[in-house]
Amino acid sequence: SIGFMVGFSSVVSAKVMVDLWAAGFSQPLAITIGILTALLLGLIPGFINGFLVAKLRVPPFIATFGMYGIAYGFAEIICNNVPIHKLPTSLGSLGHGYLFYWLPGKILSFLGKPENLSREELKHLVSIIPNVTVIAFIFIGIFAFILAKTKFGQHTYAIGGNINAAERAGVNVKVHLIKVYMISSFFASLAGVMYVLQFITGRAPAGSARLLDAVVAVVIGGASLGGGKGTIMGTVIGALIIGVLE
Repeated sequence: SIGFMVGFSSVVSAKVMVDLWAAGFSQPLAITIGILTALLLGLIPGFINGFLVAKLRVPPFIATFGMYGIAYGFAEIICNNVPIHKLPTSLGSLGHGYLFYWLPGKILSFLGKPENLSREELKHLVSIIPNVTVIAFIFIGIFAFILAKTKFGQHTYAIGGNINAAERAGVNVKVHLIKVYMISSFFASLAGVMYVLQFITGRAPAGSARLLDAVVAVVIGGASLGGGKGTIMGTVIGALIIGVLE
């Protein structure tokens, strides 16, 4: 369901931004509320998946496959089968902006592109590190630390390696599984928000083409489909390899 959670999140965030901006909200406020709404609503499918798997013993493939249809259906209803356009204009500067702008020998600007530059100076302006890359690596760093250095991460590896042994060791497996599914859903929603930032539109099938890529990136990065092994940085490397091959 990851690919269609991306589409659901992109449609929700875009719809909220468009409606609030049309209602008279300022662009920054409309964008902020749209992003937060998408991320919060994106936790719900993860909770449902986790509950089905952990509490009702539904096979993970069946639970997530069912959620794929539900997420896609809701996304199509929200956008009425039409991509959502006419988003706040300042969204482009955030999604297409860079952390640093450097004009060799003259100026270094942080976050915003330097103003009052001539056409010739714009030709030599160097853009350094896209904003969306910064956002992605902030979350990557946070969760890489959580997985590697905290009890939550240890319990995650333990459950993946041997769920029965983890339960006997005192890990609350059911609650932990629900949390893990919610985190997965959160990251899919974050990808949907980043899609909106980059393409300035919300589409129900936004992430459908990336479903297999997501699985392959994890496997290439060293994770075991049987569970218990893998790192976030390994997954990042796997995703970069796929990007280069494409």
